[in-house]
Amino acid sequence: MKAPRRRLALALAAALCAACGPGAPPKDLPGSYGADISVLGPYSRRVNLELRPQGDATLTMSTAEGQLHSYREGRWEFRRGAVVLSLFTKALFAPSGGVKAAPQPDEVLVFEARGDGLHAVDYDRKRWNGAELTLTRGALPAP
Repeated sequence: MKAPRRRLALALAAALCAACGPGAPPKDLPGSYGADISVLGPYSRRVNLELRPQGDATLTMSTAEGQLHSYREGRWEFRRGAVVLSLFTKALFAPSGGVKAAPQPDEVLVFEARGDGLHAVDYDRKRWNGAELTLTRGALPAP
């Protein structure tokens, strides 16, 4: 999908999620979640997602050897029983600690809370090389 159409699709997805209305998230929802997933053929990536109570989020991916592959910041909301995670390539937070002007998200993932984890139900599967995204509570330690 070309960049302008992709941005429009992401903006529409975010607007639809906002129209759903807020819901009360479970009190234990914020925290660390992690998984080892295969995203590049035989290569696995360790994914860690941190949901903070104030709505901030961090998603990191590292190689099996522990080298940081990517670090992305974003925001999360609880909408209609789902966790909506909006990720940004550029830092969302100013060096002074304040929040920068809200850019459009580069990626939006929607998770269902299942048991002691999060299961992605709406996300760009091509971007994740078709991997199922099921994250369990507790950040994974570096290998």
